Amino acid sequence: CSTLSATVLVDPVVPAQTVTIDVLGTTPLSPVVLAISANTGTTTINMRALGILSLGLESPYTTLLLGLSDVNGDLQSKFRFRTGLNVTRYLQSVTISAKSGTPAQPSLCTSNVVAVDLQ
Repeated sequence: CSTLSATVLVDPVVPAQTVTIDVLGTTPLSPVVLAISANTGTTTINMRALGILSLGLESPYTTLLLGLSDVNGDLQSKFRFRTGLNVTRYLQSVTISAKSGTPAQPSLCTSNVVAVDLQ
């Protein structure tokens, strides 16, 4: 439903790195949540009225609201971390949208899973 990519840029001057998260082609003007885990796998969650959410990440995971996608269905976020972490984390985005109708029908849409190597 969307394409997720992540890049890491290490600052050559200070001990820091910037992770850029890009979500492309999702539902326009919809909230996007980022799920983060130490491992890939399968986690199935019954979201009741929203249906069944199947993540390509192993539990436990944490989530972070990235914000709303733009009118093209794209969203970019940047995060800064210190260096010296030496860990890999796996990311997957989830878009929450509503199909028009009476009543509106909420839906969930997941992206691909990407690995981020934090130095």
